Amino acid sequence: MQQTGQQTGQSWDDMQGGRAQAAQLVFVVLLLAVIAFAALARKLRLPYPIVLVLAGLVVSFLPGLPGSRSTPTSSSTWCCLRCSTRRRG
Repeated sequence: MQQTGQQTGQSWDDMQGGRAQAAQLVFVVLLLAVIAFAALARKLRLPYPIVLVLAGLVVSFLPGLPGSRSTPTSSSTWCCLRCSTRRRG
């Protein structure tokens, strides 16, 4: 039988804390990776966007990583936001 938070003495906020900590950990790891790849780009004298794209390609082929899905709605929303923030001149 599965116990709820009230039966174990945990509050709802305590049970959600694990997800928040996992998200924070992912953010910190990604931030450190970007800094490391930017330093590598500087050392190799390459533009850092190229190094970040290559690093993303390498990471995308690593086994065991969860996939991400893109819906048409999220893609069109991103495109509309991108187009609306461009300067017109």
